[in-house]
Amino acid sequence: MKKLTLILSLFSLCMILSAKPVLLSESPCEYMETFVGYDWNEYKSILTYEEFSSDINQLCYYLQNAYAGYEGMCGQGFDAAKLKTEFLAGYGGQEKIDTRAAFKFIADFLEPFISDRHFSIITKMAVFEPVKSSRFFYTNTFVEKSDDGFYLLQSDSENLSKGMKFDGASENLFYYPVKGKNVWRIGIISVENPKILSVQFEGKSFLLPVYDDGAIQTSSIRYHELESDDSVYASLSSFWLPEEGSQFRKGADIVLSKYASLASKYYDKKNIIIDLRGNPGGQAEYSEYLLYSLYTNNKKEFSWKKLPKYSKWFESYISNEKWIESPVTIESLFKFNESLGFHYSELRKMLEKSRQKPVKKIFGTQKTKPLKKNKNAFPGKIIILIDRNSLSASENTVVLAKKLFGDNAVIIGEKTGGCCEYLDNIDYMLSNSKVCVHFGSKKNEGMKYCDSWHGEGFGIYPDYWSIGEDLNDTIFLVTDDSEMKEKLAEIDSRLM
Repeated sequence: MKKLTLILSLFSLCMILSAKPVLLSESPCEYMETFVGYDWNEYKSILTYEEFSSDINQLCYYLQNAYAGYEGMCGQGFDAAKLKTEFLAGYGGQEKIDTRAAFKFIADFLEPFISDRHFSIITKMAVFEPVKSSRFFYTNTFVEKSDDGFYLLQSDSENLSKGMKFDGASENLFYYPVKGKNVWRIGIISVENPKILSVQFEGKSFLLPVYDDGAIQTSSIRYHELESDDSVYASLSSFWLPEEGSQFRKGADIVLSKYASLASKYYDKKNIIIDLRGNPGGQAEYSEYLLYSLYTNNKKEFSWKKLPKYSKWFESYISNEKWIESPVTIESLFKFNESLGFHYSELRKMLEKSRQKPVKKIFGTQKTKPLKKNKNAFPGKIIILIDRNSLSASENTVVLAKKLFGDNAVIIGEKTGGCCEYLDNIDYMLSNSKVCVHFGSKKNEGMKYCDSWHGEGFGIYPDYWSIGEDLNDTIFLVTDDSEMKEKLAEIDSRLM
């Protein structure tokens, strides 16, 4: 049984079918059938040389004609011909090739050329990711900012005394206002747990133990609302819309629509708290519609029928993207929409045309209009909770909230996973091995203008850093809502 796992924005369909983008380049290409999703029942753990050779050719075809980061790879020195030559020469004459080992070598070869957290090579037994997510590791040492620097406020180290001046690196300071208005926590952003952090106080080095708060783990779509007089809290564990026919589709439709329609029920609240901890992403439209509704005072509930009006607004004021249109991307988009039960005759015509006359085109959105300040926009606070497992569409939610609402959008928690520059990510399947290569055909060019974005693998840094045990107090610091604080008593360890 085939499982189709794609993270693709349906907004892309509107862009292709109705937008008037700028054509940046156009070149002829070949047509090769595109396969998407997983088929582990047919997975081959051992390949012949001919099968492996065919899969490498197919991998290069996918990269060249669908990957939004391909130009960047070539700029870093990637050469598809060299990939084919080196690996085929290395396996020449072998009758049996171990699939997992072979694709591990390919992943290692590609690593220097990839700066994309989404990008991965997926075998049945392992996932190879060239870009790893970093994490926030913290100490129990706090410093307070004054006019001439930072001074020790509190520490569990017996070697440090209150009032000692911190003269270490600013990159180890994380704003932590729940401990005081001008208080910062000492920590480090790292892929691996360093266990010990060396910091400088008054010209001397001190070793501090570091801790890892863990993260929310989710395995299914879960949604919940809590309401107080002044605030509403909404937690959503995933933006993923299961394929048509899935037993989870109906429930996902209901909860995702409820989330996207929050403005229709709670526009008059002082605070809207959105908990996206552990949310790995999925369809971005739900948050985009919610934030669009809050900004434009739209009180209508979410519906896919309302998508054209919202997407036209989004295209005019927000979008800043570059994407590929080719036989690969058109066929994958067609198969994706068919799997969700969306059937578009225009897309079918585009697919037929691309097969007859295959062309690779690179488009960019037209220059967006200056965002008009809306005096009727939601006047309260939008508080978004994030952690290391908040990825992709969750990160897009933060970026859009900041763009629309500025300082009225307050981000609390840890850093995100750093997986937001590349969009419309698909599992492209290699026809012999059934190995999947996961990447996107669209790049979000606007991320470089987002101050809180620190790059793929590093993600978005919050306005207020907070580990779990301080999360409720930090939310209260922003909302001053004691009723909601009582309702969120267990938020330190789970979604409410």
